[in-house]
Amino acid sequence: MKKETGLADLQAVLNTVFKKIDGAPNLEKCRIWDFWKEAVGPHIAQKARPEGIRNGILLVSVESSVWMQELGFLKEKILEKIHQKMGTSEIRDMRFKLGKIPENAHPDAAEALPKLDNEEQEKIEQQTASIEDKELRESLQSLFAAQMRRTKKKQLRTT
Repeated sequence: MKKETGLADLQAVLNTVFKKIDGAPNLEKCRIWDFWKEAVGPHIAQKARPEGIRNGILLVSVESSVWMQELGFLKEKILEKIHQKMGTSEIRDMRFKLGKIPENAHPDAAEALPKLDNEEQEKIEQQTASIEDKELRESLQSLFAAQMRRTKKKQLRTT
């Protein structure tokens, strides 16, 4: 049996993995996390966040029952904004559940993280350069940057 030595295209690997996971969302649907704050506004984004998509239903964790009720009234407007941003209406409904919203889910939490220097940003760009899909590449760059910034913050706390 021949052993493969080349690097696999990250987008192809992710697509293959997601296709094999039963009930996993396709990558297009995962874009909602990229524009959630913009769709609902910064104040609501501090109180609620998307948790998953199953069978066309967006599951959203909400900080309190008061916010759950309020978002129930705003559901149609939020869905409309999501459809506009995604360019599709694959998400048919939203369901809200009480849940703890982690501190790092708040929009201001990212601002407390240290900035990346040019060398770190260049490293991220090199790691994602082979990804042809612009939105996927940008999402992964954002994810890698956030992780590097968190790691940097932990290192600063321990020194």
